[in-house]
Amino acid sequence: QADMIESSKAYEKKIIDLENAINEAKNGDESKVKDIEANFAKFKEAAEANYTALKEQNIELNTTLAQKDALIKEYENTQNEKDKNEKKEILLLKEEIERAKNDANTQKFSYEKEINALTDGFETQKSVMEDELSKKANKIIDLEEALESSKTALKDRIYELDEIKKNLNSKDLAVENYNGKNLELNASLAALHKSFNDLKEKNLKSEQENKLANENINSLKKELERVNLINKKLEKQNLDANASLSELNKKLNLSEESLKNVRDELKTLDTKTNKFLKTLFEQNQTISLQTQKLGLNDSELKNLSAKINLKDEKIKELENNLTQTSQMLAAKQSELEAQKRTLKIDMQNYEILRQQINILQKKIADTSALFADSNKSGGKNLLSLQNELESAKHKLNESNKTIERLNSKINELSSSSVKGSPVNAKIIELQKDIEQNLNRQDELENENVNLKNILQATTKPETPTKLVLISSLECDDMDAKDKISVMCKNRVSEFLQRFNSNYLYEIIPIVDKKNFVIPSNVAQSIKKDDLGRLNNYVNYGVGKERAKAAAELIKEEFGDFARISFSSEVIVKDVTRGFIIKVYR
Repeated sequence: QADMIESSKAYEKKIIDLENAINEAKNGDESKVKDIEANFAKFKEAAEANYTALKEQNIELNTTLAQKDALIKEYENTQNEKDKNEKKEILLLKEEIERAKNDANTQKFSYEKEINALTDGFETQKSVMEDELSKKANKIIDLEEALESSKTALKDRIYELDEIKKNLNSKDLAVENYNGKNLELNASLAALHKSFNDLKEKNLKSEQENKLANENINSLKKELERVNLINKKLEKQNLDANASLSELNKKLNLSEESLKNVRDELKTLDTKTNKFLKTLFEQNQTISLQTQKLGLNDSELKNLSAKINLKDEKIKELENNLTQTSQMLAAKQSELEAQKRTLKIDMQNYEILRQQINILQKKIADTSALFADSNKSGGKNLLSLQNELESAKHKLNESNKTIERLNSKINELSSSSVKGSPVNAKIIELQKDIEQNLNRQDELENENVNLKNILQATTKPETPTKLVLISSLECDDMDAKDKISVMCKNRVSEFLQRFNSNYLYEIIPIVDKKNFVIPSNVAQSIKKDDLGRLNNYVNYGVGKERAKAAAELIKEEFGDFARISFSSEVIVKDVTRGFIIKVYR
């Protein structure tokens, strides 16, 4: 470009020298005309050399412009592809973050659910063990009471047997006394027969006494037979009592053995409960550690999401910058196209200038030929030649200005491409940050999977797989208005205090046969099947009201979170009204 400027300056200087030579030629002679022709030939050669140099530089500029256009297009294509890939990666990153958040929430919910199930299973096992212990303790108490009652009954029977033996001994003495009296009476009768006539009144009295004695003897015989029968029965009862005593002794031994077994079972249950409590404590510690780790993971996910939001903002800023740079590149490309058009015009101007120089050379040759004929005609030709040289000079200045403007535009484009380099650096830095965040997210996901596997291995809920009936309660003292008695309320409250809201409560209503009485004349006109169906409907409706009353008692204990099931079965009894509450786990 400096050579071009210097050549254009030299060209202008030569033109000025040529003009001076032409001015001198007006007054000069042939030698000066020859010098002018020689100088003009040199000027022609210099102009042609300058033209070829300008043409080569123009070709080089066109090639550089084409290369710049190709680079700009490649940059735009790569930038568009990078933008698309970055947008896809951002969308994938957002989806993975949402998926990680959802996975973390689901894992947290499942962990809480497993912990609740574990605590519920422990509570149910504890309640079942307490029920079994209370039942076995009650059985032991009942056995002890039965043993004491059998001992007291045996003592009472032995005492009664002794009393009966004493009564039998006393009655044997009475019989012997009556026999002695009978002998005395016979002797007195023999003495009285001798004095029968004298002692009729005494005889009558003696006969009456004899009759009474005979009656007493007969009654005593009967009593003796009855006593013998009682003695036999008592002997049989004594044998039965001895057998029952031996059985009771066997039962006592068995109960003592069972008591020992129960105590051993209690000891084993205590050891099992202690072991279970220890394992449960360890599992609670592990679960607390896992929850802490989950909390840390949640905080890390929050930090990561915050970082990603910052990266999204940076990406939006970069996208805005890219749109601005793309707009600038488009404007610059339009400017380059305009400059290409101007370069084509300059090339055409160069061609025109060269043609004018050839025409000027011809005219100078003609003027040199006609110079000797007339100075006036030569002067006119020299003036026209001077005007043409002025126009050529003006066109040359314009072409130099366009070349300088084109060079400045090229420099601006190169500087803008250099300015776009920090944008690329920011994009590369952002891609590195996104890759690091993705790697960190993969590590967190792997850690969450490991934590889930550890929790599944450590926490095995021991809840039953199907419903098991634990206990039941029956209230059968409701009135006709379905009002629950105070005693029933107290029994239900005491019964429900053994359980909690995690159990399932089934309510079965009890109705009597006096709920619905149809007059006989109406009942005769209804079929038996329809009448039975009508009674079933009535019983179901009445039972539903009683089941609702029982459900209110359960809700008073556990609130609206109680799990209540109304049975479709209705128990029909003769005169009782009420309900049955069954507890399942």
